[in-house]
Amino acid sequence: MENKITLKSRLPIITFIALALLGFSVMVAELIVHVSAKKRKATLPAITNTPMEPKQVLLTVYQEANKYFLGDKTVLNQAVYTYCSKPLIQEFSKTPGIMEQTFARETRIGRLKKVEVVTQHYQGADSAMVSARAFYNDGFSKTFNQLFVKENGRWKLGLSYGRDIN
Repeated sequence: MENKITLKSRLPIITFIALALLGFSVMVAELIVHVSAKKRKATLPAITNTPMEPKQVLLTVYQEANKYFLGDKTVLNQAVYTYCSKPLIQEFSKTPGIMEQTFARETRIGRLKKVEVVTQHYQGADSAMVSARAFYNDGFSKTFNQLFVKENGRWKLGLSYGRDIN
């Protein structure tokens, strides 16, 4: 009866093996997430470095925001940091989630069909106002104004309160 192995006597080794397997599986899961994130970054569409007119910036930002709500969760941050002015980015940074909420409202959570530029007016060398009309899949449309400012030679979405037309 001396050769009888009891579960109680082997409990420390079983616990050690279970924890080692758990740690290994967590490590493999993190590696998979890391590798898939790198693949996603590699396949991102390159946002152009060529200076664009304000109306082109507006169309690009709305298109990228709409893609975000259609499932491509990587494009919005890239577009925001490329095409939004520093004061606008600072405003977005003050309240977590406000950027997503703003673009959710503007794209109606990915139901934006198209944006047409109505007018573009330059207000000096470093400021412009673009009037545009957004059309949505449900037939709704709205006209709005967007301020643009020039930062480092590039047009960026500006921060303007009370300029939108509802």
